[in-house]
Amino acid sequence: MTDTNETTTNNEIDNLCDLVEKVDLDEDDGKFEEIQTIVKKTKKILPKKEEQPIEEPKVKEKKSDAKDLSWRFIFQELSYDGVSDLRITADMIKEIGKKAPANIKSQFEPRLLCYQDSIENRPLVFKEKNLCIIAVKNGVYMILKENIYYTLSYDTDKPIIYIEKNKKSRTLKVGNSESSLLDNLYYAKVFEREELLNEKIQYGPLLNGRHYTKTFDMGIGDNTYQIQSVQYETDACYESDNKIVFIECKNKKTDSFNIRQLYYAFRTLYDEVNDPLCEFICLFIGYDKGIIYIWKFTFEDPKVMTSIKCHSLHRYSFIEK
Repeated sequence: MTDTNETTTNNEIDNLCDLVEKVDLDEDDGKFEEIQTIVKKTKKILPKKEEQPIEEPKVKEKKSDAKDLSWRFIFQELSYDGVSDLRITADMIKEIGKKAPANIKSQFEPRLLCYQDSIENRPLVFKEKNLCIIAVKNGVYMILKENIYYTLSYDTDKPIIYIEKNKKSRTLKVGNSESSLLDNLYYAKVFEREELLNEKIQYGPLLNGRHYTKTFDMGIGDNTYQIQSVQYETDACYESDNKIVFIECKNKKTDSFNIRQLYYAFRTLYDEVNDPLCEFICLFIGYDKGIIYIWKFTFEDPKVMTSIKCHSLHRYSFIEK
């Protein structure tokens, strides 16, 4: 014989038990003890309510590569759960690498492990735990929760500005590297255009090659970190009468970039020049299907890296003849 209570939902049973418990019965009444026993037995057989997990941003499934496995091993050795900041050094990484399994033992080169120039290039474990890494001193890194990347938007509705290459040079047409792209843009006077620098370039390209920051305090979100002698490179830097422009150039489509790629050069020169009348502009260049994308940035608060602000995006294409 089927019990009619089988059709009752667990929630209804649970609510009924709570209601019965609240009934004002005299403890001397024989029924009181009987009802209490039934309630306890009923609650014991009810399945426990499961807590609903907090939804986190979905991470695309991807097989762990050697870099990801190496970082998982490092976090395991340091008992790091990804909840707070972690200061880690190149020496620590090398020491942990000595204990690593044979299949990843050769992967513990600090510079390679710590090089994460875009959101997409982070190891899977960093994406899962929503982590970023940034150099604060040569050989010293901070792993943090704060986002240090800027996501680029490729607005295809923007009109394309067609520009002519400088035809006088015999060598500008040679090569397709980032340097070649920069040279062609420079000699076509694109950087001097009204929407970018709006002034004639007087000096440059400058600051080629590797350089090191001075010591300064830098804000990332609400936190402050001391930066000391960190290596940085600029793809190009130009100076006009009243402005200095820094450029990071990619001759491919790039969906995001590490803000430090622009900030460390900017901050070093901002502190060195120390001229309140000088305007500092940063340009990020991307290239996709024959179209050159140039984003124009400034830092609203020069001492806060995450205060980066995009003012405009412009699209260009060389006239091919």
